[in-house]
Amino acid sequence: MVPQETGIDQLWEITHFSNNVYAVKNVATGRFLNVEGIACGNGTNVITWTHSNQDNSRWIISKEGSEY
Repeated sequence: MVPQETGIDQLWEITHFSNNVYAVKNVATGRFLNVEGIACGNGTNVITWTHSNQDNSRWIISKEGSEY
């Protein structure tokens, strides 16, 4: 996470649903990180959206080596 003195708009709240699936919400706007158009290919736009009740607002956070 980014220290608050650099701007609250850069802070994100991560909510766990299940099985490494999460929603990522911007603290300042209350909007969720979302993949535009429910696409999954390289170069797909990532936007923010008003809710996290669709699969394109759900994220899998997994361990890669010793880091996430």
